[in-house]
Amino acid sequence: MKTLVVIAGALLFALTAASSAQTQTVAPAQPDAVRLQLAREILNANGGAKAMEGRMRGLFASMADLTKTSLPNADSKASAVTEALLKYFSDEEIKAIPQLIDQTATIYANNLSERELRDMLAWSVSPSGQAIQAKMPVISQQLVAAQGPLMKKIIAWAMTTAVDRVCTDEKCTDDQRKTITAIVQKSLPPS
Repeated sequence: MKTLVVIAGALLFALTAASSAQTQTVAPAQPDAVRLQLAREILNANGGAKAMEGRMRGLFASMADLTKTSLPNADSKASAVTEALLKYFSDEEIKAIPQLIDQTATIYANNLSERELRDMLAWSVSPSGQAIQAKMPVISQQLVAAQGPLMKKIIAWAMTTAVDRVCTDEKCTDDQRKTITAIVQKSLPPS
């Protein structure tokens, strides 16, 4: 059961990331060629596929670390399954980077004017733009570290809420609910 709780936590993270990326399933219209080219240049100036891969790997590594520290009493099998699950999600997202870049460029081009895109590109290739871009991995790591305690509280709430919903849907007995809640509580970090 402890293994299932840890896997559920990892899935909550992965599904949250995936569902937030898929809130709109309508394909954007094909933008004007000049704006699309400018949008692609902006993405390239900001590191392109390599930067996107780095951000994704960092995100999934942070998710794995946060899951481990949020569920410190998890057994080694659960931890291994969680790590494998997050690695799988990361690998699949990374395979999709070319599509993600194309979609991002299209959305930029559809929502920004040619002037705005040119200004954004000018900033992206400027010394300040390049310096900020180079500092973003460290900034992102610091954000994850600083926001970790809040995320642990959110995980605890999400796991407790998930138990309540599952038990309501499955019509758990009071004893079953108490047992599952106790397992979840034992797996959560101390408050």
